[in-house]
Amino acid sequence: PLLAKRPTDRSLYTQEALKQFLPVLVHAGYLRRESRRGSFAAYDVYQRSTRGAAVALGRADVRLPPPEFVRRLEADRAAAAAEKQRELEDAGVNLAGVPADELAAGAGPTLAAELDWVRRLKAWRAGGQAARAAKYEALLDRVLAWRGRAAAELEVSPAVVLPDHLAKNVAYAMPTTADALRGLGVRCGARAAELAKTIDASVAELGLGLAAAVSSGAGPRIALPAAGSTKRWTLAVDKPSKKPKAWEVSHQRFAAGESCAAIAASQASGKAIQPATVVNHLLKAMVHGLSVDCTRLAADGSAARPVPCGAPTEARWRELQDAAAAAGVRPARDETYDVKELGRAMGGAIAEAVGVEWSDRSDAQKAVYGAWNSDRNWWEALVRAGFDPLAGGPSAAKKRRVD
Repeated sequence: PLLAKRPTDRSLYTQEALKQFLPVLVHAGYLRRESRRGSFAAYDVYQRSTRGAAVALGRADVRLPPPEFVRRLEADRAAAAAEKQRELEDAGVNLAGVPADELAAGAGPTLAAELDWVRRLKAWRAGGQAARAAKYEALLDRVLAWRGRAAAELEVSPAVVLPDHLAKNVAYAMPTTADALRGLGVRCGARAAELAKTIDASVAELGLGLAAAVSSGAGPRIALPAAGSTKRWTLAVDKPSKKPKAWEVSHQRFAAGESCAAIAASQASGKAIQPATVVNHLLKAMVHGLSVDCTRLAADGSAARPVPCGAPTEARWRELQDAAAAAGVRPARDETYDVKELGRAMGGAIAEAVGVEWSDRSDAQKAVYGAWNSDRNWWEALVRAGFDPLAGGPSAAKKRRVD
């Protein structure tokens, strides 16, 4: 039957699709149509026929030729899938590494990863960021060179060591620990550690990790809350959603033991994100009252590239508190606040970077802003979760400098 062969095709289960099926079901004798006149307009009423009642009781199936709108829909999808194949071929992608069913459907995680890489580089070049695209391509070349050496030593195909699409996700997410790479499926023993070092060194050599050299201040890092010791922010709102939110999925995977880098490089969609995004997902989960191992999160954040996003130092925390007091920023009481105003109150290089539009910032200014913004995300989340790291525990209102 038509729908049984397409159980996940939601476009066939919409109200508009149902309207398209009704004339076909009437013509085949499964439904009866009766026109009625209402107070303002005529309308149709559909009732099951004897044949339709048998189907409802499970005594028969509905067997119909695909309606014209379904044939048009499938023809359009086939054309779109063929266009995606041409796009990848034009970019030099080896389609042998993409499952045949994904190529035919024009969708799937492997296909999405390949398209995402091609389109990201294209967009950077179109936006005047050709140098950035070239650096990411150079990083991918180094990942593939490592793969080639590992495959030769193991006497296996390079794709067995690391499939092409996953190599591109690795080049974008930049995992710098062996555990993160093993979590992605790199099963090459000590070679995973070698690849982690290669990525970390390459990020620095290629100038991709600009924010790595930007300190959030001298001195020790802030104390971090034990898992489950923070509280839900009073203004945290769970908006209804038919499927889990991205931050909820990240939290589930992190709680199950996956690293931020592994989560970033192996999204269900196939499209890689960067570890900093996953760190922010988990900070949001904490604000929503979920238990988060902040010690492990800070370690993952510190290892993140191209922008490390571990916990801030005590000195930076105090700077943020003072700037918030000066700017009238109250993250625990206000759902939104002026981030630029907070940055200007920080003074120095941060205020200078905040005062320049992103597209006009120098690489050094982007690095300064990126490091500060990471610290601000931690500060905001911990304040909202009721934790005072300088006191080493939940903050009391009378001890808070920023609420």
